[in-house]
Amino acid sequence: TGVGLGILDGLVTPGHGMAETFRFDKVLESRERKTVDPFVATSFVYTVIPPSQLREAEVSASLQLLSTLNAVVVGAHPDSLADHFVQASLIRSFHAQGRKVTVGLEQVQRKFQQILDSYIKGDIEEGDLYDQTEWKSHWPFPFESYLPVFWSCRELGIPLLALAPNTETVEQVRVLGLDELPEAEQKQLVDDPTAFRELIDNPLFQEYEENVRVHSLTSFLGRPAPRANDRASQVLPTLLDEVMATDLARRIRDNSETLMVALVGMDRARFGFGVPGRLKYMLDQPTSAKKFTSRSVMVNPTTADTGRDSATGDMLLQLDPHHDTRVSDMLWYSSNVPGAVRKGAYSWKKSKSQFF
Repeated sequence: TGVGLGILDGLVTPGHGMAETFRFDKVLESRERKTVDPFVATSFVYTVIPPSQLREAEVSASLQLLSTLNAVVVGAHPDSLADHFVQASLIRSFHAQGRKVTVGLEQVQRKFQQILDSYIKGDIEEGDLYDQTEWKSHWPFPFESYLPVFWSCRELGIPLLALAPNTETVEQVRVLGLDELPEAEQKQLVDDPTAFRELIDNPLFQEYEENVRVHSLTSFLGRPAPRANDRASQVLPTLLDEVMATDLARRIRDNSETLMVALVGMDRARFGFGVPGRLKYMLDQPTSAKKFTSRSVMVNPTTADTGRDSATGDMLLQLDPHHDTRVSDMLWYSSNVPGAVRKGAYSWKKSKSQFF
């Protein structure tokens, strides 16, 4: 695997409040690392060239390019430990190249920001983080799959940012719709409500909604996806993309020296209609003299995530040949999770089984 550690001896240290804290840095120490980073050695990266080409990219050069940006949005399968290990490895690489990094989490609501801060400071442990962010109620995917991200950020002192709007806000929008909210509340959520309305009225968006989002939900459920029967429910997933992208854009403009890494589900990172597409649109607006740069990365995507090209049956790489609706800027493939990381994640789950 490139990292020859399969046991946890020496990889845990006493923690605060919980019995053990996993030492992610110890996992990455090996003789191989002195010459070739195992993450680099086991990754395959492709750039998407519209309308329908993939070009293999050099891994180290891809890491260097991404580290020069203002924002990287990384879409992953939420239940995949391998995908989240890739996200953690990207974060560690950016930090190692001297960038000041902040990591945004779709998985955590904004009202729990202080809980994330306490975790990074070392005041609470992973079990407290799981409990106090009400993970089980608000995010239906395994907490232990995200542990490589949490471990890395805490070890390196990288701030975590809660991106998800609060349940109360989402419910208000679902019931009333964005248009019925007071203008001041609309502006708190999105900078340009008019641009958002234009987006959801775009025929390309309708195609995306029907052929991609519904398709991938059907693949995930293993049965036909339920159809929303009202306008507010139909546009709510895209509005959540817009709200998160708006928050990211505001923070990037205010902290241009920080590399913002947003970790989102695969369904929020595709074809220019998810978080990365909306973020790029916002950063491209002439609101300041400075030019901001961002890229999107999808981790281990398959045709279940993208749909198939009707002509070839292969992975769909662009939604419309006449517009830049590429599936992502980069596709990153790596399934190499060191045995110690895998064992650490599942040992944590077993030892904290009362939370599940």
